[in-house]
Amino acid sequence: MRIFITLFIFLIIVACGSVKNTFYPVESDLTKVNSPGSIVTLEELNKGYNLYVASCAGCHWLPVPTKKNKSDWEQVFPEMFLKAKLTPDQQQLIRHYVFSKL
Repeated sequence: MRIFITLFIFLIIVACGSVKNTFYPVESDLTKVNSPGSIVTLEELNKGYNLYVASCAGCHWLPVPTKKNKSDWEQVFPEMFLKAKLTPDQQQLIRHYVFSKL
C-alpha cells in the first residue's frame, strides 16, 4: 500500500512540474512574438505570465494557451480583460505571453 501512495504522490509532483514548465515563458518563446517592428523581451513575457495567472485564475481554471488559436483568443480577450479591469499595457503583456505559447 505504501508503494502505491508513494507512486501516486510522485506522479502528482511530476505532473504539476510539467504544467508549470508548459506555462512558464522560456527564451525560445520570443521567436513566436518578435517581429522587425515589435521586440518583446523575456522579462515582458514573464510579466504577462504573472498577470495571466493572477488575473485569469481568480475567476476560473487557468486555460492552457495552446487550447485555442490566435483568432479564438482575440475573441475571448476583450470580455476577459474588461472583467479583470486590466489596463491596455497589462492587456498587451498578456497577449504577448499567450501568443508566445501558440
